[in-house]
Amino acid sequence: MRRGYGYFGLIAAGGLLAATMMVGCGQQPAGTVEVAAPTDTHHWDDHETSAYARWEVEFKKPHVEFTVRQPAEQSDYWTWRKSHPDAPAQH
Repeated sequence: MRRGYGYFGLIAAGGLLAATMMVGCGQQPAGTVEVAAPTDTHHWDDHETSAYARWEVEFKKPHVEFTVRQPAEQSDYWTWRKSHPDAPAQH
């Protein structure tokens, strides 16, 4: 009977290893993170960090990581962001 527990542990460890490897394969390139907005998904990169900093200054918010903000504030940011799209430089 005790031998059955050993096989269970081995199978569980193998499953955990396989799951970890599968998650690692789906990672984003360094410097970008996918962030869920209310209706879509955005790639968070240095450009988005800059826009977020502008939002914090405009609304006099103390700097905190976006993922730490309350859902209502995150929603406020995405609303602001949609009304402030990135415009290409005009020459």
